Amino acid sequence: MNSTSRGTAMKQLEQYEAFIDSFSGATGGVIASLLLYPIENFRTRVQAMSVTDKEETDDGEKGQKKTPESKNILKLLAHLIQTEGVASFYKGLGSALAGTVVSYGVYFWW
Repeated sequence: MNSTSRGTAMKQLEQYEAFIDSFSGATGGVIASLLLYPIENFRTRVQAMSVTDKEETDDGEKGQKKTPESKNILKLLAHLIQTEGVASFYKGLGSALAGTVVSYGVYFWW
């Protein structure tokens, strides 16, 4: 094997390793997003519900309550599951996954 072919082989090996690192990072990001997205979605929705309860409508009246009277997190979780279903916790996951794959893939490439 001459030095030119060794250099080419080393370059290909480095590119392969960079690809594997990038793919592994993107896969790890997807798995983390799949596990944590419902929690983040629930947290955001609870915060939005508390703001909606306090907002006034155009005619000056208080908006209708969208949450149960109790501020117990487990009761709010049960209320959302009963009214909208478990799949509602994954709304918007597609765009989050697209961003995660790109950002983690690029991060681990270098």
